[in-house]
Amino acid sequence: MELDNLKELWQQQENETPGSDLQTILGRKSNGPIAKMKRNLIIELVVLLITYGAAVVYFFIGFRGLLDSLAWVYLLTGLLFVYYFIRKYSLLNNMECMACQVKGNLTKQVSVLEKYVRFYEIAGTAIVPIFGVYTYWVLIPKLRFTNGRQPDASVNSELLIWLMVTILLTFIFYFLNKWYVKKLYGNHIKRLKIMLFQMED
Repeated sequence: MELDNLKELWQQQENETPGSDLQTILGRKSNGPIAKMKRNLIIELVVLLITYGAAVVYFFIGFRGLLDSLAWVYLLTGLLFVYYFIRKYSLLNNMECMACQVKGNLTKQVSVLEKYVRFYEIAGTAIVPIFGVYTYWVLIPKLRFTNGRQPDASVNSELLIWLMVTILLTFIFYFLNKWYVKKLYGNHIKRLKIMLFQMED
């Protein structure tokens, strides 16, 4: 029923300005894929601000300044994700404004949204090896120096173990992140694409 209403309203678009019904279908709070993605995005942003903010404060205040560099890494990463969320939210807002859209433009926006989500999936997975490398090459030597430990023959075996653990965690996190992104955004994008495809019939 929702798709039939959407198709009917879109066919009337050439002769009249689309009514609020069309916007309601795509952005409705209960079922609309765009509205759901916006809600998911806001929840993610709030969680990110709380967790990354707490980590930044903790690393700046604790450890007598030893982990200031890690706090800066968290701060920079958090700001990049906030920028990403703002851009994606703006795109979703534009897609929701059906009075401003034509079908071809909305199709392009869905394609851009897919690219955003794909980037998010890759970036979310890349955090694991990036933090692994950063921890091994920056934090561990700094902590060793502070504790008066000198590098010894076990460093090579330690590097191998660290590398294996980082690869394993990256592999696991890739599949978890893929499932997570699909659940929050992928299924809704798929629903939008099906609706757009069926409207051509």
